[in-house]
Amino acid sequence: MAPKNDLLYYRRTWALSTVKLETFVDSAGKNRAKTSLNIEKIADTTRQYLQGNRDFNDFKYDNLLKKAQEALSRDFERLGLNSPKNEREKKLFNKKKRIAISNWKERFIRDDFPTTLKVDFEEFIKATNIKSAQKSVNVALEMLDSAQTSNFYEIEHLELDLETGEIRTGISKVSALPRITLWLDSSMEGKGYTLKSFAEADIKNKKSLIRGLEFEFSPMYLYHVLGIGNDYVTSYKSKRDNLKYASSHKFDILFSSLYKIQHNKSAVTFKVSVLKDFVGVPQQTEYKYFKRDVLLKVLKDMKEEMNKVITMKENRVGRKVDSITFSLEYDVLDESEKFLYHYIASQLYYFSNVEIKSVLKFANFLQNKEIEDDEYFGEKQFFEWREEAEEAFVCEREILNSIENDTVFFKRNNLEYDMKKHTIMRSEIEYVDGEEISKQHYISVNGKHIQNPIASLKYIIDLENDFFSKSIHIIDFIPFAYATANGSWAKVDDVDKLSLLKEQIYKDVLLKNIDKFAFDDDAQRNMFIYYMEKDMFAETTKGLKEKIQLLYNIK
Repeated sequence: MAPKNDLLYYRRTWALSTVKLETFVDSAGKNRAKTSLNIEKIADTTRQYLQGNRDFNDFKYDNLLKKAQEALSRDFERLGLNSPKNEREKKLFNKKKRIAISNWKERFIRDDFPTTLKVDFEEFIKATNIKSAQKSVNVALEMLDSAQTSNFYEIEHLELDLETGEIRTGISKVSALPRITLWLDSSMEGKGYTLKSFAEADIKNKKSLIRGLEFEFSPMYLYHVLGIGNDYVTSYKSKRDNLKYASSHKFDILFSSLYKIQHNKSAVTFKVSVLKDFVGVPQQTEYKYFKRDVLLKVLKDMKEEMNKVITMKENRVGRKVDSITFSLEYDVLDESEKFLYHYIASQLYYFSNVEIKSVLKFANFLQNKEIEDDEYFGEKQFFEWREEAEEAFVCEREILNSIENDTVFFKRNNLEYDMKKHTIMRSEIEYVDGEEISKQHYISVNGKHIQNPIASLKYIIDLENDFFSKSIHIIDFIPFAYATANGSWAKVDDVDKLSLLKEQIYKDVLLKNIDKFAFDDDAQRNMFIYYMEKDMFAETTKGLKEKIQLLYNIK
Protein backbone atom coordinates (compact mmCIF):
# COMPACT_ATOMS: atom_id res chain seq x y z
CA MET A 1 0.00 0.00 0.00
CA ALA A 2 1.37 3.41 -0.98
CA PRO A 3 2.26 5.65 1.96
CA LYS A 4 0.06 8.72 2.48
CA ASN A 5 2.43 10.76 4.63
CA ASP A 6 4.17 13.46 2.61
CA LEU A 7 6.62 14.29 5.40
CA LEU A 8 10.12 12.80 5.10
CA TYR A 9 12.51 12.45 8.03
CA TYR A 10 16.29 12.85 7.76
CA ARG A 11 18.88 12.25 10.41
CA ARG A 12 20.20 15.69 11.38
CA THR A 13 23.88 14.71 11.31
CA TRP A 14 23.39 12.87 7.99
CA ALA A 15 22.85 16.27 6.38
CA LEU A 16 26.59 16.90 6.73
CA SER A 17 27.79 13.52 5.47
CA THR A 18 30.02 13.38 2.41
CA VAL A 19 28.49 11.87 -0.70
CA LYS A 20 30.61 9.75 -3.03
CA LEU A 21 29.23 9.18 -6.50
CA GLU A 22 30.06 6.54 -9.06
CA THR A 23 31.82 8.19 -12.02
CA PHE A 24 31.99 7.57 -15.74
CA VAL A 25 34.08 9.01 -18.58
CA ASP A 26 32.08 11.21 -20.93
CA SER A 27 32.60 11.70 -24.67
CA ALA A 28 35.13 14.46 -23.96
CA GLY A 29 37.22 12.11 -21.82
CA LYS A 30 36.27 13.81 -18.53
CA ASN A 31 35.15 12.04 -15.37
CA ARG A 32 31.51 12.74 -14.61
CA ALA A 33 29.53 11.81 -11.53
CA LYS A 34 26.55 9.48 -11.93
CA THR A 35 23.83 11.48 -10.25
CA SER A 36 20.49 12.81 -11.38
CA LEU A 37 17.15 14.12 -10.24
CA ASN A 38 15.67 10.70 -10.91
CA ILE A 39 18.09 9.01 -8.51
CA GLU A 40 17.20 11.53 -5.81
CA LYS A 41 13.48 10.99 -6.42
CA ILE A 42 13.90 7.23 -6.14
CA ALA A 43 15.84 7.68 -2.89
CA ASP A 44 13.11 9.95 -1.50
CA THR A 45 10.36 7.51 -2.50
CA THR A 46 12.22 4.64 -0.85
CA ARG A 47 12.51 6.71 2.31
CA GLN A 48 8.79 7.52 2.15
CA TYR A 49 7.85 3.85 1.89
CA LEU A 50 10.15 2.69 4.66
CA GLN A 51 9.10 5.48 7.01
CA GLY A 52 5.41 5.26 6.10
CA ASN A 53 4.88 1.52 6.23
CA ARG A 54 6.70 0.65 9.45
CA ASP A 55 5.80 0.98 13.09
CA PHE A 56 8.67 3.02 14.51
CA ASN A 57 7.31 3.42 18.05
CA ASP A 58 9.92 1.11 19.56
CA PHE A 59 12.63 2.86 17.57
CA LYS A 60 11.82 6.50 18.27
CA TYR A 61 14.58 8.77 19.48
CA ASP A 62 13.25 9.17 23.01
CA ASN A 63 12.46 5.47 23.50
CA LEU A 64 15.87 4.30 22.33
CA LEU A 65 17.64 7.05 24.28
CA LYS A 66 16.07 5.90 27.55
CA LYS A 67 16.83 2.24 26.80
CA ALA A 68 20.44 3.07 25.91
CA GLN A 69 20.97 5.17 29.05
CA GLU A 70 19.63 2.36 31.24
CA ALA A 71 21.72 -0.30 29.50
CA LEU A 72 24.92 1.76 29.69
CA SER A 73 24.51 3.27 33.18
CA ARG A 74 26.91 0.82 34.85
CA ASP A 75 29.53 1.28 32.13
CA PHE A 76 29.33 5.07 32.51
CA GLU A 77 29.72 4.73 36.27
CA ARG A 78 32.66 2.31 35.95
CA LEU A 79 34.46 4.59 33.47
CA GLY A 80 33.87 7.62 35.71
CA LEU A 81 31.89 9.45 33.02
CA ASN A 82 29.32 10.65 35.57
CA SER A 83 31.93 12.47 37.69
CA PRO A 84 33.87 15.05 35.64
CA LYS A 85 36.41 17.18 37.50
CA ASN A 86 36.13 20.31 35.37
CA GLU A 87 34.22 21.82 32.44
CA ARG A 88 36.67 20.51 29.85
CA GLU A 89 36.39 16.98 31.20
CA LYS A 90 32.60 17.32 31.31
CA LYS A 91 32.49 18.08 27.58
CA LEU A 92 34.73 15.11 26.79
CA PHE A 93 32.72 12.76 29.00
CA ASN A 94 29.44 13.92 27.46
CA LYS A 95 30.89 13.27 24.02
CA LYS A 96 31.87 9.76 25.06
CA LYS A 97 28.37 9.15 26.39
CA ARG A 98 26.82 10.32 23.12
CA ILE A 99 29.10 8.01 21.14
CA ALA A 100 28.34 5.02 23.39
CA ILE A 101 24.60 5.68 23.15
CA SER A 102 24.85 5.95 19.35
CA ASN A 103 26.76 2.62 19.21
CA TRP A 104 24.15 0.95 21.42
CA LYS A 105 21.22 2.22 19.32
CA GLU A 106 22.84 1.02 16.12
CA ARG A 107 23.36 -2.46 17.61
CA PHE A 108 19.77 -2.52 18.89
CA ILE A 109 18.43 -1.68 15.42
CA ARG A 110 20.71 -4.27 13.82
CA ASP A 111 19.41 -7.00 16.14
CA ASP A 112 15.73 -6.08 16.34
CA PHE A 113 14.58 -4.29 13.20
CA PRO A 114 13.14 -6.23 10.21
CA THR A 115 15.49 -6.09 7.22
CA THR A 116 13.13 -6.40 4.24
CA LEU A 117 10.04 -4.70 2.85
CA LYS A 118 7.97 -5.66 -0.20
CA VAL A 119 6.13 -2.95 -2.15
CA ASP A 120 3.88 -2.88 -5.20
CA PHE A 121 5.94 -2.14 -8.33
CA GLU A 122 3.46 0.15 -10.13
CA GLU A 123 2.58 2.05 -6.95
CA PHE A 124 6.25 2.67 -6.18
CA ILE A 125 7.07 3.87 -9.70
CA LYS A 126 4.03 6.16 -9.67
CA ALA A 127 5.11 7.59 -6.31
CA THR A 128 8.51 8.59 -7.74
CA ASN A 129 6.78 11.08 -10.09
CA ILE A 130 9.24 10.14 -12.85
CA LYS A 131 7.16 10.26 -16.04
CA SER A 132 9.53 8.27 -18.24
CA ALA A 133 9.61 5.43 -15.69
CA GLN A 134 5.80 5.34 -15.62
CA LYS A 135 5.65 4.95 -19.40
CA SER A 136 8.15 2.11 -19.74
CA VAL A 137 8.85 -0.90 -17.52
CA ASN A 138 12.35 -1.24 -18.96
CA VAL A 139 13.18 2.41 -18.24
CA ALA A 140 11.88 2.02 -14.68
CA LEU A 141 13.98 -1.11 -14.07
CA GLU A 142 17.12 0.47 -15.50
CA MET A 143 16.63 3.58 -13.35
CA LEU A 144 16.25 1.48 -10.21
CA ASP A 145 19.37 -0.50 -11.07
CA SER A 146 21.39 2.66 -11.71
CA ALA A 147 20.08 4.39 -8.57
CA GLN A 148 21.04 1.62 -6.16
CA THR A 149 24.63 1.44 -7.42
CA SER A 150 25.42 5.12 -7.99
CA ASN A 151 25.39 6.88 -4.63
CA PHE A 152 26.92 6.11 -1.28
CA TYR A 153 27.89 8.25 1.67
CA GLU A 154 31.11 8.43 3.64
CA ILE A 155 30.16 8.85 7.28
CA GLU A 156 32.56 9.32 10.16
CA HIS A 157 31.82 6.43 12.47
CA LEU A 158 32.93 6.90 16.09
CA GLU A 159 32.99 4.05 18.57
CA LEU A 160 33.64 4.03 22.31
CA ASP A 161 35.58 1.09 23.74
CA LEU A 162 33.57 0.28 26.89
CA GLU A 163 36.57 -1.46 28.44
CA THR A 164 39.12 1.34 28.11
CA GLY A 165 36.94 4.40 27.46
CA GLU A 166 38.95 5.19 24.31
CA ILE A 167 37.32 6.68 21.20
CA ARG A 168 38.03 4.96 17.89
CA THR A 169 37.37 6.68 14.56
CA GLY A 170 36.57 5.13 11.22
CA ILE A 171 34.87 6.00 7.96
CA SER A 172 31.78 3.99 7.07
CA LYS A 173 30.56 3.71 3.50
CA VAL A 174 26.78 3.49 3.38
CA SER A 175 24.70 3.08 0.23
CA ALA A 176 22.13 5.82 -0.33
CA LEU A 177 19.58 3.11 -1.18
CA PRO A 178 18.86 -0.36 0.18
CA ARG A 179 19.37 -3.35 -2.09
CA ILE A 180 16.45 -3.63 -4.52
CA THR A 181 15.41 -6.94 -6.04
CA LEU A 182 12.49 -8.03 -8.18
CA TRP A 183 9.65 -10.04 -6.72
CA LEU A 184 8.48 -12.00 -9.76
CA ASP A 185 5.59 -14.29 -10.58
CA SER A 186 6.02 -17.92 -9.50
CA SER A 187 6.50 -18.94 -13.16
CA MET A 188 9.77 -16.94 -13.19
CA GLU A 189 11.17 -18.39 -9.97
CA GLY A 190 14.69 -19.79 -10.08
CA LYS A 191 15.72 -17.87 -13.20
CA GLY A 192 17.80 -15.39 -11.21
CA TYR A 193 16.74 -12.19 -12.92
CA THR A 194 18.25 -8.93 -11.66
CA LEU A 195 16.72 -5.52 -12.33
CA LYS A 196 19.10 -5.01 -15.24
CA SER A 197 18.86 -8.50 -16.78
CA PHE A 198 15.06 -8.47 -16.60
CA ALA A 199 15.02 -5.06 -18.32
CA GLU A 200 17.23 -6.43 -21.10
CA ALA A 201 15.39 -9.76 -21.42
CA ASP A 202 13.19 -10.36 -24.48
CA ILE A 203 10.01 -11.11 -22.54
CA LYS A 204 6.48 -10.04 -23.41
CA ASN A 205 4.12 -8.46 -20.87
CA LYS A 206 6.89 -7.90 -18.31
CA LYS A 207 4.69 -5.78 -16.08
CA SER A 208 2.26 -8.65 -15.53
CA LEU A 209 5.13 -10.85 -14.31
CA ILE A 210 6.36 -8.34 -11.71
CA ARG A 211 4.59 -8.88 -8.39
CA GLY A 212 6.58 -6.17 -6.65
CA LEU A 213 9.92 -4.88 -5.40
CA GLU A 214 11.75 -6.12 -2.35
CA PHE A 215 13.98 -3.76 -0.37
CA GLU A 216 16.72 -5.27 1.76
CA PHE A 217 18.42 -2.79 4.05
CA SER A 218 21.43 -2.96 6.31
CA PRO A 219 21.63 -1.63 9.89
CA MET A 220 24.04 1.05 8.62
CA TYR A 221 21.40 2.27 6.16
CA LEU A 222 18.63 2.18 8.75
CA TYR A 223 20.62 4.08 11.34
CA HIS A 224 22.75 6.52 9.34
CA VAL A 225 20.66 7.24 6.22
CA LEU A 226 17.06 6.51 7.21
CA GLY A 227 17.79 7.94 10.66
CA ILE A 228 15.85 5.46 12.81
CA GLY A 229 16.37 6.20 16.50
CA ASN A 230 17.98 9.59 15.84
CA ASP A 231 17.22 13.27 16.03
CA TYR A 232 16.02 14.44 12.63
CA VAL A 233 14.94 17.28 10.38
CA THR A 234 12.00 17.10 7.98
CA SER A 235 11.05 18.07 4.47
CA TYR A 236 8.06 17.53 2.18
CA LYS A 237 8.41 15.01 -0.64
CA SER A 238 5.85 16.83 -2.81
CA LYS A 239 8.01 19.96 -2.70
CA ARG A 240 11.27 18.07 -3.20
CA ASP A 241 9.76 16.41 -6.28
CA ASN A 242 9.65 19.87 -7.89
CA LEU A 243 13.34 20.65 -7.31
CA LYS A 244 15.19 21.11 -10.59
CA TYR A 245 18.68 19.98 -9.60
CA ALA A 246 20.06 16.87 -7.91
CA SER A 247 22.29 18.99 -5.66
CA SER A 248 19.23 20.83 -4.34
CA HIS A 249 17.99 17.64 -2.68
CA LYS A 250 21.10 17.40 -0.50
CA PHE A 251 21.28 21.15 0.24
CA ASP A 252 17.58 21.18 1.21
CA ILE A 253 18.32 18.91 4.17
CA LEU A 254 21.51 20.79 5.05
CA PHE A 255 19.68 24.13 5.17
CA SER A 256 16.86 22.62 7.24
CA SER A 257 19.42 21.44 9.80
CA LEU A 258 21.02 24.91 9.96
CA TYR A 259 17.89 27.02 10.29
CA LYS A 260 17.84 27.18 14.10
CA ILE A 261 21.60 27.61 14.60
CA GLN A 262 22.45 30.27 12.07
CA HIS A 263 23.35 32.73 14.83
CA ASN A 264 26.44 30.53 15.26
CA LYS A 265 28.57 31.69 12.32
CA SER A 266 30.96 28.76 12.59
CA ALA A 267 28.03 26.34 12.23
CA VAL A 268 26.84 27.92 8.97
CA THR A 269 30.29 28.48 7.45
CA PHE A 270 31.71 25.78 5.20
CA LYS A 271 34.97 25.29 3.35
CA VAL A 272 34.47 25.25 -0.41
CA SER A 273 36.29 21.90 -0.50
CA VAL A 274 33.75 20.47 1.97
CA LEU A 275 30.81 21.72 -0.10
CA LYS A 276 32.26 20.12 -3.23
CA ASP A 277 32.56 16.79 -1.45
CA PHE A 278 29.08 17.32 -0.04
CA VAL A 279 27.49 17.12 -3.51
CA GLY A 280 30.11 14.97 -5.23
CA VAL A 281 31.81 17.69 -7.29
CA PRO A 282 35.50 16.95 -8.13
CA GLN A 283 37.93 19.06 -6.11
CA GLN A 284 39.72 20.24 -9.27
CA THR A 285 36.57 22.05 -10.42
CA GLU A 286 37.23 25.80 -10.42
CA TYR A 287 35.22 27.75 -7.88
CA LYS A 288 33.63 30.04 -10.48
CA TYR A 289 32.11 27.00 -12.22
CA PHE A 290 31.07 25.40 -8.93
CA LYS A 291 29.36 28.65 -7.98
CA ARG A 292 27.66 29.05 -11.37
CA ASP A 293 26.62 25.44 -11.94
CA VAL A 294 25.80 24.37 -8.39
CA LEU A 295 25.52 27.01 -5.68
CA LEU A 296 23.55 29.72 -7.51
CA LYS A 297 21.21 27.17 -9.08
CA VAL A 298 20.58 25.56 -5.70
CA LEU A 299 19.78 28.89 -4.03
CA LYS A 300 17.32 29.73 -6.81
CA ASP A 301 15.75 26.29 -6.49
CA MET A 302 15.40 26.72 -2.73
CA LYS A 303 13.57 30.02 -3.12
CA GLU A 304 11.21 28.94 -5.90
CA GLU A 305 10.30 25.46 -4.67
CA MET A 306 11.00 25.35 -0.90
CA ASN A 307 10.17 28.94 0.17
CA LYS A 308 13.69 29.27 1.60
CA VAL A 309 15.58 32.48 0.96
CA ILE A 310 19.29 31.79 1.39
CA THR A 311 22.12 34.20 0.84
CA MET A 312 25.81 33.36 0.78
CA LYS A 313 28.83 35.38 1.83
CA GLU A 314 32.15 34.48 0.22
CA ASN A 315 35.10 34.45 2.62
CA ARG A 316 38.47 34.91 0.92
CA VAL A 317 42.00 33.98 1.82
CA GLY A 318 43.96 36.32 -0.41
CA ARG A 319 42.12 36.32 -3.73
CA LYS A 320 40.78 32.81 -3.39
CA VAL A 321 37.30 32.05 -2.02
CA ASP A 322 38.10 29.69 0.83
CA SER A 323 34.73 29.31 2.57
CA ILE A 324 31.08 30.35 2.40
CA THR A 325 28.77 31.56 5.16
CA PHE A 326 25.05 30.94 4.59
CA SER A 327 22.22 33.07 5.93
CA LEU A 328 18.74 31.57 5.92
CA GLU A 329 15.21 32.82 6.15
CA TYR A 330 11.81 31.70 4.89
CA ASP A 331 9.55 33.67 2.55
CA VAL A 332 6.69 31.79 4.16
CA LEU A 333 7.41 29.71 7.23
CA ASP A 334 6.80 26.06 6.51
CA GLU A 335 3.25 25.16 7.54
CA SER A 336 4.27 22.28 9.78
CA GLU A 337 6.97 24.41 11.43
CA LYS A 338 4.48 27.20 12.10
CA PHE A 339 1.98 24.65 13.40
CA LEU A 340 4.56 23.16 15.80
CA TYR A 341 5.14 26.39 17.73
CA HIS A 342 1.49 27.41 17.81
CA TYR A 343 0.51 23.89 18.85
CA ILE A 344 2.92 23.87 21.82
CA ALA A 345 1.82 27.34 22.88
CA SER A 346 -1.92 26.62 22.63
CA GLN A 347 -1.68 23.25 24.40
CA LEU A 348 0.21 24.84 27.29
CA TYR A 349 -2.12 27.88 27.40
CA TYR A 350 -5.43 25.98 27.35
CA PHE A 351 -4.58 22.60 28.86
CA SER A 352 -1.77 23.05 31.40
CA ASN A 353 -0.85 24.98 34.50
CA VAL A 354 1.98 26.80 32.71
CA GLU A 355 1.48 30.56 32.91
CA ILE A 356 1.36 31.99 29.38
CA LYS A 357 -0.14 35.42 28.76
CA SER A 358 -0.54 35.14 24.97
CA VAL A 359 -0.52 32.10 22.69
CA LEU A 360 0.77 34.09 19.69
CA LYS A 361 3.52 35.82 21.63
CA PHE A 362 4.71 32.57 23.16
CA ALA A 363 4.60 30.85 19.73
CA ASN A 364 6.73 33.67 18.28
CA PHE A 365 9.11 33.34 21.22
CA LEU A 366 9.54 29.61 20.51
CA GLN A 367 9.97 30.23 16.80
CA ASN A 368 12.89 32.60 17.38
CA LYS A 369 14.51 30.58 20.17
CA GLU A 370 17.20 27.97 19.73
CA ILE A 371 15.68 24.96 21.47
CA GLU A 372 17.49 21.86 22.62
CA ASP A 373 15.69 18.54 22.17
CA ASP A 374 15.71 17.77 25.89
CA GLU A 375 14.35 21.19 26.95
CA TYR A 376 11.06 20.93 28.86
CA PHE A 377 7.89 22.85 28.06
CA GLY A 378 5.32 21.84 30.62
CA GLU A 379 5.61 18.10 31.22
CA LYS A 380 7.10 17.25 27.81
CA GLN A 381 10.50 17.71 26.25
CA PHE A 382 10.78 19.53 22.94
CA PHE A 383 11.40 16.40 20.87
CA GLU A 384 8.23 14.88 22.38
CA TRP A 385 6.23 17.97 21.41
CA ARG A 386 7.70 17.86 17.92
CA GLU A 387 6.78 14.21 17.36
CA GLU A 388 3.25 14.80 18.68
CA ALA A 389 2.84 17.96 16.59
CA GLU A 390 3.83 16.17 13.38
CA GLU A 391 1.05 13.62 13.87
CA ALA A 392 -1.36 16.34 15.02
CA PHE A 393 -0.60 18.42 11.89
CA VAL A 394 -1.61 15.55 9.59
CA CYS A 395 -4.75 14.83 11.66
CA GLU A 396 -5.82 18.49 11.66
CA ARG A 397 -5.58 18.64 7.87
CA GLU A 398 -7.75 15.55 7.60
CA ILE A 399 -10.32 17.00 10.01
CA LEU A 400 -10.54 20.31 8.13
CA ASN A 401 -10.90 18.47 4.84
CA SER A 402 -13.63 16.31 6.37
CA ILE A 403 -15.50 19.38 7.65
CA GLU A 404 -15.38 20.96 4.19
CA ASN A 405 -16.68 17.83 2.47
CA ASP A 406 -19.14 16.58 5.09
CA THR A 407 -20.71 19.76 6.46
CA VAL A 408 -24.06 18.13 7.22
CA PHE A 409 -22.49 15.48 9.46
CA PHE A 410 -20.78 18.13 11.62
CA LYS A 411 -23.88 20.30 11.82
CA ARG A 412 -26.00 17.32 12.75
CA ASN A 413 -23.69 16.55 15.66
CA ASN A 414 -23.15 20.23 16.62
CA LEU A 415 -19.41 19.85 16.10
CA GLU A 416 -16.95 22.62 15.39
CA TYR A 417 -13.17 22.57 15.13
CA ASP A 418 -11.41 25.25 17.14
CA MET A 419 -8.22 26.25 15.27
CA LYS A 420 -6.93 28.21 18.26
CA LYS A 421 -7.17 25.27 20.64
CA HIS A 422 -6.53 22.64 17.95
CA THR A 423 -9.40 20.45 19.10
CA ILE A 424 -12.97 19.47 18.25
CA MET A 425 -15.66 21.21 20.31
CA ARG A 426 -19.41 20.82 20.71
CA SER A 427 -21.46 23.90 19.88
CA GLU A 428 -24.70 24.35 21.80
CA ILE A 429 -27.32 27.07 21.89
CA GLU A 430 -27.78 28.58 25.34
CA TYR A 431 -30.27 31.23 26.40
CA VAL A 432 -28.92 34.19 28.33
CA ASP A 433 -31.50 36.82 29.30
CA GLY A 434 -33.82 35.43 26.65
CA GLU A 435 -31.20 35.77 23.93
CA GLU A 436 -29.80 32.80 21.94
CA ILE A 437 -26.02 32.50 22.30
CA SER A 438 -23.91 29.78 20.69
CA LYS A 439 -21.30 28.45 23.12
CA GLN A 440 -18.54 25.92 22.66
CA HIS A 441 -17.98 23.13 25.16
CA TYR A 442 -15.17 20.62 25.47
CA ILE A 443 -16.03 17.04 24.57
CA SER A 444 -15.11 14.42 27.15
CA VAL A 445 -14.41 10.73 26.57
CA ASN A 446 -14.00 8.49 29.61
CA GLY A 447 -13.89 11.56 31.83
CA LYS A 448 -11.06 13.26 29.93
CA HIS A 449 -11.32 16.29 27.64
CA ILE A 450 -10.43 15.83 23.98
CA GLN A 451 -7.69 18.42 23.54
CA ASN A 452 -5.73 17.74 20.36
CA PRO A 453 -6.27 16.83 16.67
CA ILE A 454 -5.18 13.21 17.18
CA ALA A 455 -7.89 12.48 19.74
CA SER A 456 -10.33 14.68 17.78
CA LEU A 457 -9.93 12.65 14.59
CA LYS A 458 -10.42 9.38 16.48
CA TYR A 459 -13.60 10.78 18.06
CA ILE A 460 -14.95 11.84 14.65
CA ILE A 461 -14.19 8.44 13.10
CA ASP A 462 -15.82 6.63 16.03
CA LEU A 463 -18.85 8.91 15.76
CA GLU A 464 -19.13 8.30 12.01
CA ASN A 465 -18.83 4.54 12.45
CA ASP A 466 -21.48 4.59 15.15
CA PHE A 467 -23.77 6.72 12.99
CA PHE A 468 -23.41 4.47 9.96
CA SER A 469 -24.02 1.37 12.06
CA LYS A 470 -27.34 2.80 13.30
CA SER A 471 -28.51 4.60 10.16
CA ILE A 472 -29.62 3.83 6.66
CA HIS A 473 -28.61 5.42 3.40
CA ILE A 474 -30.73 6.91 0.63
CA ILE A 475 -28.86 4.59 -1.69
CA ASP A 476 -30.82 1.72 -0.12
CA PHE A 477 -34.05 3.16 -1.59
CA ILE A 478 -32.85 3.23 -5.20
CA PRO A 479 -34.70 3.29 -7.55
CA PHE A 480 -36.97 6.26 -6.87
CA ALA A 481 -38.10 9.41 -8.64
CA TYR A 482 -37.13 12.88 -7.49
CA ALA A 483 -38.75 16.23 -8.29
CA THR A 484 -35.92 18.54 -9.38
CA ALA A 485 -35.75 22.30 -8.91
CA ASN A 486 -37.11 22.98 -12.42
CA GLY A 487 -40.23 20.90 -11.70
CA SER A 488 -39.35 17.84 -13.77
CA TRP A 489 -39.03 14.34 -12.34
CA ALA A 490 -35.68 12.58 -12.49
CA LYS A 491 -35.32 8.82 -12.17
CA VAL A 492 -32.59 7.97 -9.65
CA ASP A 493 -31.58 4.38 -10.32
CA ASP A 494 -27.81 4.30 -9.73
CA VAL A 495 -25.11 5.89 -7.58
CA ASP A 496 -23.95 8.31 -10.29
CA LYS A 497 -27.43 9.81 -10.74
CA LEU A 498 -27.79 10.06 -6.98
CA SER A 499 -24.44 11.85 -6.85
CA LEU A 500 -25.49 14.42 -9.45
CA LEU A 501 -28.52 15.42 -7.39
CA LYS A 502 -27.10 14.78 -3.92
CA GLU A 503 -27.11 18.37 -2.64
CA GLN A 504 -30.74 18.97 -3.63
CA ILE A 505 -31.88 15.53 -2.46
CA TYR A 506 -30.29 15.80 0.95
CA LYS A 507 -31.61 19.31 1.47
CA ASP A 508 -35.15 18.00 0.89
CA VAL A 509 -34.46 15.07 3.23
CA LEU A 510 -33.45 17.50 5.97
CA LEU A 511 -36.51 19.67 5.28
CA LYS A 512 -38.66 16.50 5.23
CA ASN A 513 -40.16 17.35 1.83
CA ILE A 514 -41.62 13.89 1.19
CA ASP A 515 -43.62 15.18 -1.80
CA LYS A 516 -40.35 15.51 -3.70
CA PHE A 517 -39.89 11.72 -3.67
CA ALA A 518 -41.95 9.05 -5.47
CA PHE A 519 -41.72 5.26 -5.10
CA ASP A 520 -43.28 2.39 -7.00
CA ASP A 521 -43.63 0.41 -3.77
CA ASP A 522 -45.82 1.81 -0.94
CA ALA A 523 -43.92 -0.14 1.70
CA GLN A 524 -40.68 1.41 0.41
CA ARG A 525 -42.26 4.89 0.60
CA ASN A 526 -43.50 4.36 4.16
CA MET A 527 -40.07 3.14 5.26
CA PHE A 528 -38.48 6.21 3.61
CA ILE A 529 -40.84 8.52 5.54
CA TYR A 530 -40.04 6.73 8.81
CA TYR A 531 -36.26 7.19 8.46
CA MET A 532 -36.74 10.79 7.29
CA GLU A 533 -38.84 11.66 10.35
CA LYS A 534 -36.32 9.98 12.68
CA ASP A 535 -33.33 11.82 11.08
CA MET A 536 -31.63 8.48 10.56
CA PHE A 537 -30.31 9.01 7.02
CA ALA A 538 -26.54 8.94 6.47
CA GLU A 539 -25.16 11.83 4.42
CA THR A 540 -24.78 11.95 0.66
CA THR A 541 -22.79 15.17 0.61
CA LYS A 542 -19.65 15.75 -1.44
CA GLY A 543 -16.73 13.60 -0.40
CA LEU A 544 -18.76 10.63 0.82
CA LYS A 545 -19.35 8.94 -2.53
CA GLU A 546 -16.30 6.69 -2.15
CA LYS A 547 -17.30 5.87 1.42
CA ILE A 548 -20.81 4.98 0.23
CA GLN A 549 -19.44 2.76 -2.52
CA LEU A 550 -17.10 1.04 -0.07
CA LEU A 551 -19.75 0.47 2.59
CA TYR A 552 -22.26 -0.92 0.13
CA ASN A 553 -19.72 -2.70 -2.10
CA ILE A 554 -20.82 -0.79 -5.19
CA LYS A 555 -18.29 -0.40 -8.02
